[in-house]
Amino acid sequence: MKKPNQIITIHLGVLVLYTLFFAILVNASGSGNDPYKWIGFMLLQAIMMVGHGATIIVLAFAQPKDKPEYGQAHWLSLLFLVLLGGSFCFVLPGVFAS
Repeated sequence: MKKPNQIITIHLGVLVLYTLFFAILVNASGSGNDPYKWIGFMLLQAIMMVGHGATIIVLAFAQPKDKPEYGQAHWLSLLFLVLLGGSFCFVLPGVFAS
């Protein structure tokens, strides 16, 4: 696999791992169909996405100048992080609640 594809895959894998971890953790805690526990999930997800996004931005700026495709891969993975992470944030409470 080429390096830019690996960069994107690693960032998406990390996103899926901490999203599922938080969803399972929040679903296992609390009682029944408590809406406040899912607000906590959304807050945890938002905090992790901000931290992960900041890390991606730092990595995108720290890439060597002779390999611009690495920086582009980081920016593309940041876009995927925002799109997929935001979608997971609103979809997973409905999936786990039913």
